[in-house]
Amino acid sequence: MEMLPAAANISDEELIERAKNARDGQRFRRLWRGDTSEYENDHSRADLALCRALAFWCGGNSESIDRLFRRSGLMREKWDRRTGATAYGALTIRTALVQRYRTAANDGRHGEPRERGDEEC
Repeated sequence: MEMLPAAANISDEELIERAKNARDGQRFRRLWRGDTSEYENDHSRADLALCRALAFWCGGNSESIDRLFRRSGLMREKWDRRTGATAYGALTIRTALVQRYRTAANDGRHGEPRERGDEEC
């Protein structure tokens, strides 16, 4: 089992490189570039998948997830669009974090990404 990275101790660039070079890094690289093809070109599904991967790599830190997502090829105006009192990006991050912890609680893992077929990287 891969341990959660110590995100606070590494730069954003190093964190991104670690994610790109991980066992499932190919999927992360595609999402990072903005490739939504694995999600039937559904940008919202791809956003959530990248946020779930970033949730792992950032140790669940929502500010880090947001900062890194904004650097990705998936970033678009919708990220800051408000839905009620909350922006789409904040809702997506919240959903990713809930799913991450729900997955960990259901299968005894610590929130690391699952094998291919799961909605995360």
